[in-house]
Amino acid sequence: MSKLLPGDDFSAYVALRDAGASLDDVAARIKRDGLDSVTRIRALRFVFNVSLEVAKGALVGAQALAQQQAAAAQALDRLVDD
Repeated sequence: MSKLLPGDDFSAYVALRDAGASLDDVAARIKRDGLDSVTRIRALRFVFNVSLEVAKGALVGAQALAQQQAAAAQALDRLVDD
């Protein structure tokens, strides 16, 4: 498990996990919250007690999802404008 550093506050992500959010859901939320890459990985490892590889994989998935959502939003904007 990842250790907390001074200033770390992952309580919101623990609460999401406890409410039933998946690793991927929390990874997406962490990315939206703007944490830097290293802190994102530490947060996922702390909250879900997963390996470095699993945490990195979840973040890659969250990034791909964000890109897909942005592309879909742009496509919808183009349709509305036409």
